Amino acid sequence: MDGGAGMSGTLARRCAAAWDRAYHRYHRLVPMGPLLQVGRERWDGAPRRFDDGTLLEAGAEVGTLHLDNRRLAALAGSGRQRIAARFGRLLRESLQALAEYSTTADGEAVAAWRGTTWMQPHGLTVGFTTEPLPPGWRRRLLTLHFALLRACFAPAAYGRGPASPEPRQFWITRRALLEHFLRRPQ
Repeated sequence: MDGGAGMSGTLARRCAAAWDRAYHRYHRLVPMGPLLQVGRERWDGAPRRFDDGTLLEAGAEVGTLHLDNRRLAALAGSGRQRIAARFGRLLRESLQALAEYSTTADGEAVAAWRGTTWMQPHGLTVGFTTEPLPPGWRRRLLTLHFALLRACFAPAAYGRGPASPEPRQFWITRRALLEHFLRRPQ
């Protein structure tokens, strides 16, 4: 790699990391397990009923899920299959921590958790539902943001997959989270 490409890559990673820190502070995100950052907000959409019967009404508390991009970047360097296996293990640990949190008085107030990603929805068998984000400025901005993240933190993977990753909204209800991720005493 020549010095110019290395310097521009380093600058892009620094900019992405600074944006990430500011975003996390602004949204008051807190760590949840080794790979997630979580926040909370009020649902201002139309009432929504999930397959498990959970009803999300206007004003209900919704949790927000965010991957910790710094931790993701630290996974690089040990081969794609190893990274995927480690990512899966750390994500499961984070979701188990979130399930444990959801049993507390503070966590019980959250009826459903949601996040946005460009990754293919592999979690459908463990309680998640997913849908494309509706067209509009938020979708365009997130498409650009995800392309930047892929270029900065996974440049080898940048050429694989769609040129413009499709932002998808994914959801998991508190009930599904507890069913699939709460560790049961042995």
